[in-house]
Amino acid sequence: MNKDKMFFSDSWEFFPCNINNQSFSIRFDLAVGSLDDETKAKYPHILELSIYPNEVTGEGFPTPAEFGNINKIEDSFSCGHYDMRNIGVITGGDRVRFIFCCDEKAEKEAENMVKILLGDNANNIKYSCKIFSDDNFLYYHNTLAPNIYEQSWIMNRHVCTNLENQGDAFKILREIDFFCYFASEKHIENVAKELIKQGFKEISREKTEEGDYSLQLTLEGIPNFEWINEITANIIDLLKDTDGYFDGWGSPICKD
Repeated sequence: MNKDKMFFSDSWEFFPCNINNQSFSIRFDLAVGSLDDETKAKYPHILELSIYPNEVTGEGFPTPAEFGNINKIEDSFSCGHYDMRNIGVITGGDRVRFIFCCDEKAEKEAENMVKILLGDNANNIKYSCKIFSDDNFLYYHNTLAPNIYEQSWIMNRHVCTNLENQGDAFKILREIDFFCYFASEKHIENVAKELIKQGFKEISREKTEEGDYSLQLTLEGIPNFEWINEITANIIDLLKDTDGYFDGWGSPICKD
């Protein structure tokens, strides 16, 4: 696969999600969210290519062996002479969906485009495709891009991985910092009071040089991934219907 032609960037992320009580995993190209209007105008259509594995787990994901087969198919994708870019992959629901944006020519010749994309694999797998004409990246923003909780999940994974890479044993209680920002002072007091009830300690509350307001609190704990996801989801819930947003957390490294 010619990666320079197939992707906008190599900066991809993933996150798990639930849709109608069914588990999925989504990979997406971070670069798509910041494409300029001129670039987006070149790729107004969406191709959704679904590949159906021969064996799936009870949760609807390909078995490990089938994951290997589908990864090989993905690695062999070729866009040929068509102008198209892979912007995301959705795994779950007994299939793997590869999402491409494409130009006018590719949209009009979708059937042939898919044959070139799959090459010889087209004869050996079960697949289907769907075209979303004049989508203009709505599919990306509505389906592939993470919501606020999924963005937090991604951030939490990165912070926990960084702590692990620096030798954190995740065995020692420590004070963990949490940061919120507000457009005004209207909601800070109520948010701070509620978090303090939950065991947080307020460290600082001040107006920033940009004119908004910061709130820093600490909570004693061990920042393992599952626990920190529960904590951050709770903070995000608390900030609903306010003019504030959660700006992440930080922890000292505690080795054995």
